[in-house]
Amino acid sequence: MGKLKTRIKGPGNKGKRWAKGQSSSSNPTIKKHRDVAKTRFFQPFLFGPPAGPTQKSGLTEEALKQHTYASESLKPSDPSAAVEVITSPPSVCQGDFEDDETYSVISGRTFRSSSSVKTFATGFSNCSNVSFNKLHRGFTPTSALHREMLAVLAAVSEVIKQQGGKETDTEYFAVLMTTLEVAETSEDSLGATLALLGMVIKRVPSNVLKAKFSTSAKSLLDLLGRYIESDNSLLVRSLVGCLGVLLRNQDASAWSTSSTLQIYDALLTFVASPKPQVRKAAQHAICSILKGSTFLVQDENAPVLHPVAARTGKYCLAFIEEHGYGSEPSPLLHLLNLLKEIVAVLPQSEVKPLCESLLKLMTLNNVLVSSCAMQCFHSMFVCRPRTVTLSADLNARLITALYDYQPSASDTQPLRGWLSVMTQALLNLGRLDSLLCVGHLPRFFSVATALWSSDKMPVVMSVTPSLASLISQCLEPAFNQPENVAAVTSVAEKITRSVEQSLGYQTVNAWKYVIHLCTTLIEGVGKTRPEIVKNLIKSLASLRVSPRFPHEAEVDFAIGKAVRVCGPRFLLKCIPLGITGREKDSYEFPYSWLLPILRENI
Repeated sequence: MGKLKTRIKGPGNKGKRWAKGQSSSSNPTIKKHRDVAKTRFFQPFLFGPPAGPTQKSGLTEEALKQHTYASESLKPSDPSAAVEVITSPPSVCQGDFEDDETYSVISGRTFRSSSSVKTFATGFSNCSNVSFNKLHRGFTPTSALHREMLAVLAAVSEVIKQQGGKETDTEYFAVLMTTLEVAETSEDSLGATLALLGMVIKRVPSNVLKAKFSTSAKSLLDLLGRYIESDNSLLVRSLVGCLGVLLRNQDASAWSTSSTLQIYDALLTFVASPKPQVRKAAQHAICSILKGSTFLVQDENAPVLHPVAARTGKYCLAFIEEHGYGSEPSPLLHLLNLLKEIVAVLPQSEVKPLCESLLKLMTLNNVLVSSCAMQCFHSMFVCRPRTVTLSADLNARLITALYDYQPSASDTQPLRGWLSVMTQALLNLGRLDSLLCVGHLPRFFSVATALWSSDKMPVVMSVTPSLASLISQCLEPAFNQPENVAAVTSVAEKITRSVEQSLGYQTVNAWKYVIHLCTTLIEGVGKTRPEIVKNLIKSLASLRVSPRFPHEAEVDFAIGKAVRVCGPRFLLKCIPLGITGREKDSYEFPYSWLLPILRENI
């Protein structure tokens, strides 16, 4: 045991105590730390007031010295020493470097900081536009890119203020584009300028981007052609992102011109780039154009699909045919990653051959390619596409084709993915054509319930949620259509029979999940056709009275659901209590467990 620390009593060792009645006081008599904080907080801005048309700018030689001092002069001579990041420079306006206002924990150097009011980056650039807040908050003096961006931003802000501007997004966009067009800058300065342009262009009004589309797009496309082979991924990524924002804000009429299509084709060439940053930017640009163009989300009479949706589908199909059967699958995987995001917004004329190509790719026995192809199908069905993309007939044919690609029962992950894809395909078909969907349910229930005998518990657990969603979202609503009652009743009988057969001893490890599905089936079918679930209720009751049955609580809940849905009279016809009042010799009532269930659910 550790030694207990005792407090030495004495007149000089008494702790401070609250005065009587002052324990809730928020105004202490000793305010040493508060007074120190006040002397730091209410100081003037480090670089003086914001510069205006008649005021002196903060971009001075002294400010540049501070910038250089913070980024270079504090590098440790010992490589193993801790690297110190200075976010607030030493004050030149308020005092020299030896002032003892504040100090660095690592080096002990002393600074006077006003970072509580204004960061070093905002003070240096004297920029108040919120588009660049990410740079101001995340500025790292040791980063050459950040230093270059800050210098460019300071120069641009200086130009805008000299011209009497208000530092709007449009003004920054105009000055930065002018810088790209007229200035002969190095690759590093160009990358910094484009990074700043990528920050502000997203906030520029659409009308400005439409008016300046031709000149801006030409400048950016020329730069892209010049630096397409550059190792500077940031530069190419920024160019691709800016072009994507420009295209996203154009009207539908602009997409009929060859120049616009040429820019779009240039973006498509980067969707499978080996450079991750460039590839991600290109894929994001394509997705935002096809899904979020301004005329698609703002116009009342907007077209259902984007004008270049078919063009994109043709490009993807040609790419799969060219790279789908080679020895290097990486380009194909990159394209499939894009396809799963956009397949739901392509026309059916392109979706059908794309689905055929995906099914063909799944025969190559490449695990990664098959997984990505399944993700494409899953994404398409989950998005609930319009009929111009996926008709009920094509949906049904895809369901039939996917049965041939059912993974082995020992492959847990692929099998669970296949179950999810089939479930979403049937749910989407139920949205398009309820009767056609109901016709496909018996086969899927027969295949899925057989998986309850699997020795892989993740597979067993995945079956019940899939089948339960189909019962509640496809089978149950189909009973509300009077013209289809006969067909739906026949399907419900087949489904109930498949589930009832799963209560045998071959699936004893899955009984818990089978009983959960029985509860859903009783609720979905028993409302309109209680006689269909009569034998199912009897089977549950027989299991309930069997010796050492481990799932009594689950069966009690299912029987209680039957009482609430079908009524107590129907339940007692299925499971008689066997109590007549004339018993003389035997007083054993095997179904007496029904009494508390009836009491709680009537």
